[in-house]
Amino acid sequence: DVLTLVRSPSAGTARPGEAGAAEERLRHHFGNIQQGFYDEYDAIELIDARTGTILISTLPGAEGRDASQEAYFKKARNPTVEEVVMMEPDEDKGPATLVFCRTIRGVAQDDEGGLLAVLVFHDSMRNIITSLLHEGIGKTGEIVLVEQDGRLVTPLRYPLPGGDLARPQLFVNQAKPARLAAQGIETGLISTDYRGVEVVAATRHLRVTSEFGWGMVVKMELSEVFAPVQ
Repeated sequence: DVLTLVRSPSAGTARPGEAGAAEERLRHHFGNIQQGFYDEYDAIELIDARTGTILISTLPGAEGRDASQEAYFKKARNPTVEEVVMMEPDEDKGPATLVFCRTIRGVAQDDEGGLLAVLVFHDSMRNIITSLLHEGIGKTGEIVLVEQDGRLVTPLRYPLPGGDLARPQLFVNQAKPARLAAQGIETGLISTDYRGVEVVAATRHLRVTSEFGWGMVVKMELSEVFAPVQ
């Protein structure tokens, strides 16, 4: 179906009816994936590798749009790459979006042996972990995710000391627990968090791909931890 759809606009090797049927089957399949994952994904798209045109999308109005300048598409077109996982900041200061790309290649015959299309899944970090980060870990508990350079992945539970809200992908968490987690150091400690509040924290490193990972800090204010014995 992907080969039929990709080749039909220019090469004319597939009849319009065949291309239309392939398009409907793929669109139906993408819809089933979204429903099967409880609408976890914001959008699922199939992009023509030659032109960067979005052939199929679960996002209304996106089909036909040019995605050739998107960073994830450029990375996916690298001949040595099969999968791409990257973060996209939100222009409106909201949660970043996690983008998963998978290349689709033809059989090793003529021009079909090359890259045909790029399958893209867009998933807002709000969908992935907002409820996980701030629920079920006490009154002051919080889970903080940072990239390997310390940049924030998801919104924080509390404002910064000056009252501002930290913006994911721009704010660099310099607190000791976050720095340790970003460096891949897994430990437990008593330290101060990004507000300067004393907390009990545990750090973990989450490997997403062979080249991409997050640091995770699970923390709770020291006053709440020791409240039962005071």
